[in-house]
Amino acid sequence: MDEKKKDNVVKLFQDAAKPARKPRQPAKPAVHVNGDGNVVGNNNMVIKTERHVTKTIAKPEPGAAHITEAQMSELRTMVEEIVRLEAIAKRDPANFPRVWNALRAKLGKRYSAARMMPIEMFPRAKKVLQTWIAQLLGRSTVQKKDPETVRNNRLGNIHAAMKQLDCEPKIRAYLKKNWDVSSLGDLDATALERVYRYVAGLKRAAVKPG
Repeated sequence: MDEKKKDNVVKLFQDAAKPARKPRQPAKPAVHVNGDGNVVGNNNMVIKTERHVTKTIAKPEPGAAHITEAQMSELRTMVEEIVRLEAIAKRDPANFPRVWNALRAKLGKRYSAARMMPIEMFPRAKKVLQTWIAQLLGRSTVQKKDPETVRNNRLGNIHAAMKQLDCEPKIRAYLKKNWDVSSLGDLDATALERVYRYVAGLKRAAVKPG
């Protein structure tokens, strides 16, 4: 074997003995996000922090010009009763915000919260809610599903009218004439409703001028 062939054979064995080259790894991006959501770039880490927004709610500060706690409690009790009766009477009942907003609209006055209602508006607000309750109690669905509440409401209103209008003798006469009884307790629900409407007529007549 000549020298040239001999060199070629030696080179083949040397090349075969060399380790295979590893595939080239792609370069890491200069900036990446790790598993904790932190941003890493050039071996420097930027810590990610959550943004917290603090919302400040103004607290009502009622004074002498606004309704008292006792008056607010009275209105709240009536609103709760309206919401309860609405759920019985209607398919789309009014919830608490709807009742309060409706009251505010009826009063035609803007105030930031119910507790900030001007004190001079309390009698009218109470009247609006009482009327709302009376209308709901007049619904047949409520009268069937909650007859005890309806009866107690009617009796309370009739007795209050007797004192307010000083008309007890007139009402007793109405009972005697139509049912031959002297006590409201002797009346069934239908008869009591008639007396209630009769008394409502007396109240309307009492407020008419002249």
